[in-house]
Amino acid sequence: MVHEIIHIICGNCGQDLTEKNMATWEYKPADIDEETGEVYDTADVYIRCKNCTTIHFLDDHIESEVRE
Repeated sequence: MVHEIIHIICGNCGQDLTEKNMATWEYKPADIDEETGEVYDTADVYIRCKNCTTIHFLDDHIESEVRE
């Protein structure tokens, strides 16, 4: 299988976030009630640009693509 490189650019300053040490990534797992299985908060990925400190939330873009 081919491993493709994702190219991500900060929407605020234009910094290439795939360059080494230009971004921090954080995955926040979904908050799910263990007893009922109810989802209180969905999973999300945060990307912080180290050039301009903008925080990008991927769930905003993912939800809009799924709805279309």
